[in-house]
Amino acid sequence: GLYLDVDMVLGERTHHVIFDMFATDYARSLRRLRNRAQQLASVDAEPSLEAGLLLARARCHAALGETKMAASLFRSAMEKTSANLQIALELADLDIKAKQHEMAIHVLHRVIDLSPDDPAGYRELASVYFQLREYKNAASTAATAVAAAPQDKSLRLLHGMSLFLAG
Repeated sequence: GLYLDVDMVLGERTHHVIFDMFATDYARSLRRLRNRAQQLASVDAEPSLEAGLLLARARCHAALGETKMAASLFRSAMEKTSANLQIALELADLDIKAKQHEMAIHVLHRVIDLSPDDPAGYRELASVYFQLREYKNAASTAATAVAAAPQDKSLRLLHGMSLFLAG
């Protein structure tokens, strides 16, 4: 690409220039995200729009790496809209990234309750069990996901590996 061609001509110094450009853009993006999170925190929304506002704030804080604040806002958004599968999946993902596995398991059971025919909740739950080395739970959960999406090779692989490691 362009960076490779420029690097061949200018040498190693190009790496520093490109890194500085990306670092500057990244810092600007973080400032914009922080400003956006602060703006959203000061908005007084109508009750019908409150869940969307909480979700927007949660996503800003998640992007900033502020996982505790993001998780709290996702949970508040879930309370406002109990049937929103996407919010629950995002919260579970945040809990997984924060190594809050028990919280993630709880949220993923809620995801499965909301949409028992969708393999997404089973896939994530099986992955959490696998990370925790609870291979029997991972295998049985992955089996349910494979039944819902038999063409998904990654699910079949997770199921097979879990069965193998479960002994």
